[in-house]
Amino acid sequence: MSEVSPLDKYPIISVAQMRERYTLSRSPEDERSLMESIESNQMLPFYLNLCQTFSWDVNNDLKSRLEASNSEELSKLHQNLADTREAQGKEDVRLAIQNLALFYLRIGDHNESKKQLTELYKNTVALGQKIDVVFCQMRLSYFFNDYLAFKDLLDQAQTLIKEGGDWERKNRLKIYEGLNLCIKRNFIAASNLFISTLSTFTATELMEYEDFVYRTVVLAVLSLSRADFGPKIDRAMEVRASGEAVSHLLTLYHLDYSGYFDALSEVEQRFKADLWFSRHLSYLIKELRVRAYTQFLEPYETLQISAMAQQFKVTDAFIESEMRRFIYNRKLNAKIDKVSGTIHTNPPDSRAAKMREALKGGEVLITRLQKLGRILSA
Repeated sequence: MSEVSPLDKYPIISVAQMRERYTLSRSPEDERSLMESIESNQMLPFYLNLCQTFSWDVNNDLKSRLEASNSEELSKLHQNLADTREAQGKEDVRLAIQNLALFYLRIGDHNESKKQLTELYKNTVALGQKIDVVFCQMRLSYFFNDYLAFKDLLDQAQTLIKEGGDWERKNRLKIYEGLNLCIKRNFIAASNLFISTLSTFTATELMEYEDFVYRTVVLAVLSLSRADFGPKIDRAMEVRASGEAVSHLLTLYHLDYSGYFDALSEVEQRFKADLWFSRHLSYLIKELRVRAYTQFLEPYETLQISAMAQQFKVTDAFIESEMRRFIYNRKLNAKIDKVSGTIHTNPPDSRAAKMREALKGGEVLITRLQKLGRILSA
């Protein structure tokens, strides 16, 4: 296992999650939690940024206290760096720059954090430590929703890993990449990365392990077939050892459709103000519902709307509305008979599909033979 880097502690991702929750709720409780973190970490630049964003009145007493504290600490760090450059070796200089970067990361100064991390990278020789700096830069981009910066950082991290990054950092990079894919709505690709690291997760600088398992199972419901979901998720030791919220997500696999809808409500509540999932949450929930409807309808050719509604514990009108919407958008291969109150499924004709594929292959072969004939006769 690679050595834990001091950089792993900052920026504090949980504070960014608090900001996202407050952005949505504007509740006094969420504001109080945010302010407690700001004061305990002396985050003056971050606080002033929030005052602008949320049109808060600046608390001048708090501002003065944080200014005095930040100024005193910063003066000591600059003096230490100057003294180190004068009398110490390269590794001591690197550590002094790192301490300065950690200060700016802790107080939430975006620009200075970027500047000092760039300087730290320039003064770092060891490959593993370089990767740790890039990981920190990636977290900084998450913290401040700086998605444009992330792509170049991801490319940089992948290049460093290929140069000889250790196994643990390679696995941690999969989590960073997976979260970025979630931001970009590529949940299937993210799922593959998360599932591959389910038993080797160590990226606790991003989230707790329980949270990671929850996210992995949510995406696995969307991406895996029933044949794969059983061994990879339902019977996985890591999933079985997780809490009740994770077990609720297994209800679709166990054909408990009403329980699954309850689990989707939990997913929506949990991710509605999430750094990585909130942006495309409505799309994710919609696709997770389609997954359930597809599974439920698969054994039937004809089914009463009322029977389906009963299984999902929703109204007939809701199911009919959902079916019409997803049929229209070609998410479900079925049709509704309003008069009889039934759903008629139209399973794809596998034989016809195979015939079309064979014909297509034959056309390609004929074209190639014609080209070969022209070459031989030339």
